[in-house]
Amino acid sequence: MTYRKMLCLFIVTSGAWGVGCTPAGHGRLADQVLRGELSAAVKSYQEDSPDDDAAREDLAVAVLMHAARSEQADERREAFGQLSTLGPIAADWLLDLVQEPGSDSTKVMALGLLADMGDRAAVGTLRELAGQLEAELLPVAIPHLDAKAERSRLLAWLVAPDAELRRSTCLALRRATDDRQVALALAERLRLDPVASVRSAALQAVIAVGGVAQAAVADALSDDDQRIRFAALSALLAVGNEVAKERLQTLLHSDASEMAVEAARWVLLNHDQENEEAARGLLERALVAASPQLRAQTAVALRGLPDEVLASVSLARLEQEDDLDVRLQLALRHTPSDAATKVLIVLRDCQVPAVALEAAVILAQNGDHTALERVLVARSSEDARLRARAARALAGALQQPEAVVPLLADKQSAVRCAAAHALLALNTSRSA
Repeated sequence: MTYRKMLCLFIVTSGAWGVGCTPAGHGRLADQVLRGELSAAVKSYQEDSPDDDAAREDLAVAVLMHAARSEQADERREAFGQLSTLGPIAADWLLDLVQEPGSDSTKVMALGLLADMGDRAAVGTLRELAGQLEAELLPVAIPHLDAKAERSRLLAWLVAPDAELRRSTCLALRRATDDRQVALALAERLRLDPVASVRSAALQAVIAVGGVAQAAVADALSDDDQRIRFAALSALLAVGNEVAKERLQTLLHSDASEMAVEAARWVLLNHDQENEEAARGLLERALVAASPQLRAQTAVALRGLPDEVLASVSLARLEQEDDLDVRLQLALRHTPSDAATKVLIVLRDCQVPAVALEAAVILAQNGDHTALERVLVARSSEDARLRARAARALAGALQQPEAVVPLLADKQSAVRCAAAHALLALNTSRSA
């Protein structure tokens, strides 16, 4: 069966003909976006249907679908990345992308997200297509392959030159339990692969398959990548591994470090009473470490812990800290206290745009009109990341969706996609 016939078979077996939200491909706004007339589409919306939730959603969907159909790989990836976090509401739009005329890349990526959602027809189609896909699209299908039926092919891909192919193969092999050869092959990837993302996927797979591969998890405690080291430590601590317990003790009683802060956070989140005092002491030392990056990491860690953990210590540090990012994280932890509000007002007016924006968002939520104006101004920042942050804040925390609409015609696709996602996520939360 040919590639195209398989795609048609998916459309038939999934019942996709005629299915799909009208906003994805119809109407005046969508037609303008389809022609690439984004500014004209925004202007049409603002003139004809301002404050209309349905029309605004139509426009946001059209912008995101336009990016998903793009011939530019980066723009497609950005759009599908945003679609992947919208959940089931994106299913009909993804079906539209599969059934309408368009590139194979767009169709396969849409099938991949549908398969991630549990769509059996999409899974079946990807399994049939796997042998025909181009190398760049193959990693989309691989995680959905039957690990037992495709065992030989997966083991071959596990040592392929392409890192993304190896990474997706590791994910597929997570389901290959009770297979000694697979377990050993995954353990080898975890120990020897030169790419951190592959080793990370291999670690997930090794933990899932268990058996003879478990020794490699302990080896990962010495990985070059800190995230892998900590993931291995967490996995081993969860099963009471003695080596991991010793490593934890060493970290908690050593000089403060990024790894030690994560270890302390794990102890306090998991109510490890034996080590709680040492964990608190470690975090207290980290709050006054010489490195501002370490102090910021510690402040972020404290935000995820119960309010009573080092409350007086972190509040005192808020008054003494001179690094703007660290002060921001500490202020966010103690919001809405008077001390935090005073600091946020200072940060709102600072010369570090990212810090000023985040402080302004918090203050604007509490009725600070000057802060809201700062967030609105950020839509015109030269930094695309700040424009995207402003879009997310305005649609989400500040409930100002109309202020996001102009960013649907932003010059950067990443900002357009972020704005569209923010508007669609807002509608999802309202309907939940």
